[in-house]
Parts: sequence; C-alpha cells; structure tokens
Amino acid sequence: MLEDVEEIKRLKAKYCYYVDGHYEDSSCLDLLLREVFADDAFIDFGPFGSAKGQKEIRNFYVNMAFGMLSFSMHMLLNPLIEIKGEDKATGKWYFLFQVL
Repeated sequence: MLEDVEEIKRLKAKYCYYVDGHYEDSSCLDLLLREVFADDAFIDFGPFGSAKGQKEIRNFYVNMAFGMLSFSMHMLLNPLIEIKGEDKATGKWYFLFQVL
C-alpha cells in the first residue's frame, strides 16, 4: 500500500513538473499526455472547461491553460491519499499556484 501511495505522489509531481515545464520546453506537453493521462482520461476544470481523451486534453492545454498563462508553478502540500481497493484511490492536496 505504501508503494501505491508513493506512485500516486510521483504521478501528481509529474503532472506539475510537465505543466510548469511547458513554458520552457514545449515537449513537456507530450510527456504529460504520455506519462500522466490514460488514453481515455477525463479532466474537469470547472468554469474553465473539461476534456476527454488525448486529443481534447491536448487542445485544452494548448488553447486554454497555456494560452491564458505565460508562467505557472505548482507547489503541492500535505498529500492525503487513501487507497480504496486494488484499482481505486483518492487524493487531496493543498497547493500554491503561482501564475503570470
């Protein structure tokens, strides 16, 4: 179970690293899609929009997230991860998110 918790922490860290790294290296978007999101992933950013699948998620980041900002830096705090079964877990983090 501890290995699963650590793997979830690494996955969340990859997400932040690749999203933030995109502003210096656009290949981070490909890494984000390949290493973080499943082919049928669904993202929901509330009033900013949602997307399903690799193509829509790519378009969301290019046109919405990266299009609106010139810089971002995610800083995660206090992970609270619960393993709910062999293929289910939940996670909550506090985060500071600096953007320009």
